[in-house]
Amino acid sequence: MPVANGLSVVNLSTFYQPTLDYSQTTISNGDNWVIAELSGTVTLLDDTDGNLYTSQNANAGTVDYTTGAISFNPQSKAQAIRNTTTSKEMGTEGESITDNGGTNSSESTRLVTTGYDFTTVDVDCVPGDPIMVKYKAALMPSTTTETVTLSAIDLDVTPGFARRITRNSLRFKIGTSVFVDNAGAIYRDPSPATGAGTIVGSLDPTTGTVALTQWVGGMANTITLESLLTQIGSQPVDAVTFRIPISPVKPGTLQLRWSALTGTAYNKTVNDTGILIDNDCIIKCDYTRGVVKANFGRWYLVEDLTDAQKLEPWYNPDAIVIIEEVEKIWRPKLVSAETIVYNAVASSYLPPDSNLLGLDAAKLPPDGKTLIYKPGDLVLVHHTIDTPYSSLTPNQVINTNQTRLYRAIIVGDNGVALDPSLYSVDRATGLITLSAALSLNGLTSPYHVKHTIADLARVISTDITGRITLMTPLSHTFIEGSYCSGVMYAGTLQARVSNLFSQSTWTSAWSDSLIGSAPLAQYNDALYPIVVKNDGAYPDRFLVKFISATDYQVIGENLGLIAVGDINTDCEPINSLTSRAYFKIKKEGWGLGWATGNCLRFNVHGATYPVDLIRAVQPSPPTELTDCVELLFIGNTDA
Repeated sequence: MPVANGLSVVNLSTFYQPTLDYSQTTISNGDNWVIAELSGTVTLLDDTDGNLYTSQNANAGTVDYTTGAISFNPQSKAQAIRNTTTSKEMGTEGESITDNGGTNSSESTRLVTTGYDFTTVDVDCVPGDPIMVKYKAALMPSTTTETVTLSAIDLDVTPGFARRITRNSLRFKIGTSVFVDNAGAIYRDPSPATGAGTIVGSLDPTTGTVALTQWVGGMANTITLESLLTQIGSQPVDAVTFRIPISPVKPGTLQLRWSALTGTAYNKTVNDTGILIDNDCIIKCDYTRGVVKANFGRWYLVEDLTDAQKLEPWYNPDAIVIIEEVEKIWRPKLVSAETIVYNAVASSYLPPDSNLLGLDAAKLPPDGKTLIYKPGDLVLVHHTIDTPYSSLTPNQVINTNQTRLYRAIIVGDNGVALDPSLYSVDRATGLITLSAALSLNGLTSPYHVKHTIADLARVISTDITGRITLMTPLSHTFIEGSYCSGVMYAGTLQARVSNLFSQSTWTSAWSDSLIGSAPLAQYNDALYPIVVKNDGAYPDRFLVKFISATDYQVIGENLGLIAVGDINTDCEPINSLTSRAYFKIKKEGWGLGWATGNCLRFNVHGATYPVDLIRAVQPSPPTELTDCVELLFIGNTDA
């Protein structure tokens, strides 16, 4: 196309990275120069006579106004870095014999690097490298005004340089507003007193690009760089291990922040377990000792890797491991060491009061916590599913879709449980069958069918991370929401009678051995033992006190007076809690010779296990309005 004389401007925007060698530059090979960065744009003007020239008035090419052909030698600017050296004497080298029999000695010197120099050089493009040429050709110059609404502004604070920006070193002004960098975030007008400011953008330290998303409208379009520190290289790491100076650390408070070499910022918070695993890192924190170990990167499935990934430096067939029955390999992700920072809350405890506890507090840990599991203990791993039903009907069969159920109950929304006699549970198949006489009186809808699967196992070892190793594998698949509960082993439980003896006179002392003399009359427990059953026996010390030659009272140390009887009738006091007899004293065992004041003493042991429940509440603000605990008595019965 024709080009008007004196109106053409050629803008050479070079979007390439030429392959350079010293022969392409104006610097000789002996100067130890290294090409560091290339500038991106060169502007040429014409002189109305068909000649192109640079801003320094150097002849750079020609333009044909008729055909529009432009001829030029594309060049770019490069920033070169040179080691500056100086000569240092190292002393006298050894003597040598000359041709005429004399001797020579020489001074030994070496070059020592003292720093770096920078300069701008012209670089020719390598043939075949792509360039982009922009030009304008107009018959008459014109002026156009356009108003653009910006959603973001990108600023290059290191034009022509590729060195990395040191964190927290950038400070610049746009108009009257001051902008500073803090860990990759750009703050506007920070307070001189507190340092607090408004986050308005971000900084990519590798490219030197500032992305502003907020600014004050109408301010002057003038940018002033007040502070900036760059570095040629940084210390990349893929893992760190450190110890928090104060321990123990409050669980769930560890926060780790860092930036990748690309400038991407990361912020991770480790939960109460002390373990965080995601696609960016694996972080483990021993809250007790304050030791933190972080590995930056992620696990990859070997079968998903491409051929190109297998050629990368991090891939090594020897590093492949089998996790959960699949092959995986760890791919590290380099981060800048100087950007790694952490936040954590340390815990401190007041020493427990021995007088209040009733035991020596020196034997307790500083935080008052003790292990609830230890090797050899029994634990119950269980998971309960709550399925609500808006209605239930007689003879209805509910499929829990679970086998080998541990237990199943039906509870109304008001917390009232359905009578177990109104439904049956097939634990093997997981089917719950409602009775034909089903009555839901007292229960409110929805009705919750709760069924539980569980495995009982013995603990082999425990770990400070909370991991428990069991002696046997679990037979069920337990998903999130499962629990591990402690089990107090009671052994074999059976009701029985002990310490049966006769005493002439009751002394009001509950002794397990005879006090004073024994009466002539005796109860024949060899042929007619006192009968107790597991469903009614209650652990207590009992006294049978004769109030005449044939009548007596039955008194428990804790229960008090529970019955009256005579030697001609079987005595079966009823336990009001179970509606079963505490025990049965057969009439045939009494015989003759009993007198007023004589007594028979015996102890009853129930099929129970003593458990003390202690709840300790530390002084603190309330976190929940209600809480609850469920105790289960589990075991096998001998039919």
